[in-house]
Amino acid sequence: MVEALRALGIKKVALATPYIDEINTREKDFLEAHGFKVVSVKGLELIAPARRDHPTDIEMQSPSAVYELALSANSAEADGIFISCAGLRALEVAEYIERDLNKPVATSNMSLIWYTLRRKLHITDPIEGYGRLLREIP
Repeated sequence: MVEALRALGIKKVALATPYIDEINTREKDFLEAHGFKVVSVKGLELIAPARRDHPTDIEMQSPSAVYELALSANSAEADGIFISCAGLRALEVAEYIERDLNKPVATSNMSLIWYTLRRKLHITDPIEGYGRLLREIP
């Protein structure tokens, strides 16, 4: 996530999460310890139960709910959005959020995919439909 945000040139980040404030504070502190300025934080206040046989409230959030979460986390001061949590269906709407906010977006899953392909496997083919990070950043 840190490398992805840096690759996108994001210095002032709006943070969108499904988490409770306690976890949001920890994530904000982590990002700030890595040189980012977190200018806004919006969480859904969800706590995922530890049950393998049952989808969590986080996993049940629709892509449109994730889209709305990102828009509500946005700030005029932010030069990009980070949507945290591998359980959110954020990758599906990242391209639309970028288009509508005219800002780069990184998600947890997108960052992992990008890092693995680009930094570990050295595969630089553009991947369309999921945002600037996968489309443009080698």
